[in-house]
Amino acid sequence: MVNSNTLTLGGVINTGFSLFKSGAGTLSFGSNPVTLNSLTINSGPLTSTSGVLSISGGLSNSGVFNHNSGTVHFNGGAVQTVTVLSYNNLTLSGAGQKNAGGAITVGGNLVNSSIFDLGANALSVTGAINNTGGNIRFTGVANGISVNTGTVTYYGASQTVAAGSYNDLVINQSGGQASLGGAVTVNGVLTMTNGILNLNGFDLTLGTAASISIAAPSATKMILASGGNKVIKTFSSTGSFTFPIGENIGVSEYSPITINVTAGAQLTGAFNQTSNPWIKYSALGANTLTAVAAPLSVGQTNTFTGITGANPTATIVGGNVPLCVGSSVNLSTNVTGDPTFTYS
Repeated sequence: MVNSNTLTLGGVINTGFSLFKSGAGTLSFGSNPVTLNSLTINSGPLTSTSGVLSISGGLSNSGVFNHNSGTVHFNGGAVQTVTVLSYNNLTLSGAGQKNAGGAITVGGNLVNSSIFDLGANALSVTGAINNTGGNIRFTGVANGISVNTGTVTYYGASQTVAAGSYNDLVINQSGGQASLGGAVTVNGVLTMTNGILNLNGFDLTLGTAASISIAAPSATKMILASGGNKVIKTFSSTGSFTFPIGENIGVSEYSPITINVTAGAQLTGAFNQTSNPWIKYSALGANTLTAVAAPLSVGQTNTFTGITGANPTATIVGGNVPLCVGSSVNLSTNVTGDPTFTYS
């Protein structure tokens, strides 16, 4: 018990015991590493080490916790609760799952190599997030964040997938559809475990090394692409890629598309009907689009699209009216088929 003033514990503290702090005085750990099983702050202030405070058990705070610009490290082999505190740096490791005890705010950096389950709680990190080897999971409708290392898992109901760049992204909805909240890039593996991923008017970009893992895709487990949004796959070499997409116009239908890139693209750079038109190779057959011997240009965006193979039709309307000498009538044209059209 620290009844008054400040008691500073000097030297390295490395013990498997638990520490209970009580009293109105301040207990200070100084600057050396501190390793404990559990830490309970019953009352009064505790000034943590400016180094690393490692906790393998629980951390309970009914007093005042001062992070002292240090790091709190939860490293237990069993399930641990990440206590709601004012963290500077936060590190999570070990075999035990880490569960957020509430909204978690980190003023510095977050390093995670374990399963960090936020549930419906918010995670706010001012510094960098290193999630290498870790899995940050969310169940809330809109509390997810994008992290470009490790894995991020959305496993709630009708969730919004935060815009940004992900390494591995898992969609595992317990109900409803997951919807993009903005443009999303996946550079690792997009795993579709359960439910639909609705692009919701935004583009989903898959990097050069990205892949999609989806067992038994169907009209209830697919990527829903409609309304002009796109699934974009970046190719750095030849190869084949299957887009597990569908639409929900009327009845939801799963209609996957396989792109077989053997050497090219259908549109390189910006479209121009005269100088850079779409190059038509063949009609879409059995949901497979193949463009053979089309050049890839370094630094240019190469775009694929399907075609119907049918010739376009142009119908002139506005005619069949009487005309006087010197007068005129406006004619318009309705064109159907694969755009874009040039006609006279």
